[in-house]
Amino acid sequence: MTGEYDFDRTAELPVLDAATLETANAPAGGAVAIRALEQRVVELVAENDRLRGELAAGAARIARQEAALGEARAALGRLPLRAAGPASSAVPVPAGATRLLVHKDGNSEIVHVLGRRTTIGRTADNDLQLDTRFISRHHAVILCGPVHTVVEDLRSTNGVLVNDQRVTRHTLQDGDAVTIGRSLFRFVVRLG
Repeated sequence: MTGEYDFDRTAELPVLDAATLETANAPAGGAVAIRALEQRVVELVAENDRLRGELAAGAARIARQEAALGEARAALGRLPLRAAGPASSAVPVPAGATRLLVHKDGNSEIVHVLGRRTTIGRTADNDLQLDTRFISRHHAVILCGPVHTVVEDLRSTNGVLVNDQRVTRHTLQDGDAVTIGRSLFRFVVRLG
């Protein structure tokens, strides 16, 4: 045995049809045929045991890999949010400023005052409900920190765009165009 399973060897498996059984029952050729079949059974059992060992080792490797992946995801979840791109490009929001998300609807504007954490999506459990097509149930979240405001896509189907660039996480600047699904907003910082 070479240690590697040759899948073409299954073609060598004896077929126990009536002719084979007749040969095995014959006094002269029967003993030789039986010994050959017994040897083949021993080979197949050994190969089966080797493959079971490889399968168990592979399952153990998968379990270790999944544990390491879970630890990495947990560590990533504990990290503070960072904006994509260089940190120096983000201008801090002045103290006491109000952050708004403005949606133009025909001739009027709808103004949404952002809280520390504003969820956006199609269902009623969101802070900002957009019950339209192309909006996921939990589409995005806007996080307002003491210095920066960050928009994060919550793995939505149609994504979040900032200034026509698809983003997963982005620090917003005053005047940025934010597209959620197909709804266009403008991020505005108002002083005082």
